[in-house]
Amino acid sequence: MADLKSCTETFKASSLVSEGEDDEHDSPPHSPPGTTSASGLGTRKASLLKSGSMMTGVTASIRTVVSQNKKRFERDGFNLDLAYITPRIIAMGFPSEGMEGVYRNALPDVYRFLETYHSDGYKVYNLCSERTYNPAKFDGRVEFFPFDDHNPPPFEIMRPFCIDAQALI
Repeated sequence: MADLKSCTETFKASSLVSEGEDDEHDSPPHSPPGTTSASGLGTRKASLLKSGSMMTGVTASIRTVVSQNKKRFERDGFNLDLAYITPRIIAMGFPSEGMEGVYRNALPDVYRFLETYHSDGYKVYNLCSERTYNPAKFDGRVEFFPFDDHNPPPFEIMRPFCIDAQALI
């Protein structure tokens, strides 16, 4: 259980954004280009964007307490623990499901965030060796480059990761 908990407490999933961002800004614009509304999307995608996406005040409070002094992305109904490294690279904790999603970034909220601000121009890199999730939950836009928490990545995965990320951005 300690390995699982430590995995969620560190930056072990990142997203790279390939389209629709203005390189002059360090955070997403107020009206991102390519923003997609739930209308016009497939039934599954529209359902995921609408369901579970708005937090209750209790959930938002719990997430804020868990984050302590960390800066959070709080805009347009989102309250996510994430950081824009550059306008096209985002670091965040492992997208959680079930009860863990109450105090961590809930997977449906992460999906809605990526679809809202980055539409089809993102890929999620799961770097956590301790666990994974079904790539279909991000429409198959997931790559898995696992390494153990609190350890450097093995050399053999560094080059393939860099090649894949460079192709995206």
